[in-house]
Amino acid sequence: MLQTYNFDLILPDLKATNTKQVFKDLAKAISKKANLGEQQLLIKLVSQEKQENISIGQGIAMPHLKISNIDQPMVIFARLKNFVPFETVDNEPIDLICCILSSKEDNVVNLQASSTMARMLSQKEFSERIRSANNTDDIYKIMRQFAPMRKAA
Repeated sequence: MLQTYNFDLILPDLKATNTKQVFKDLAKAISKKANLGEQQLLIKLVSQEKQENISIGQGIAMPHLKISNIDQPMVIFARLKNFVPFETVDNEPIDLICCILSSKEDNVVNLQASSTMARMLSQKEFSERIRSANNTDDIYKIMRQFAPMRKAA
């Protein structure tokens, strides 16, 4: 059976200009939506980026945070207003971020979420269309065409 994921948050025009601000803005937005601690999220984002390369190439980053108090996976997508330098696999700056939050305990779901999102994000047509989308609704429509997702209530 194909797993579906909550598509909980789209940030269509994140104005951050450096990695620190990107992570702060993401942590703040996610904490409001997921009712999780902003500081805890910020620490996890920074820590993951320091420990492993979160880039998947083509200007896209995909941090995957394992959270102890989350019931089902969440997908948060951010399009940056400008490219931001990150440590990347192809030495290209980042302008698209897909952050996955999932339970620490469910390794199968963690692997499925990462795999599904990486396949979607690595499609050139997908990234081109996302970059040219006009608003949140357009981004959501594009995502629905490329991945098995459902919009959160």
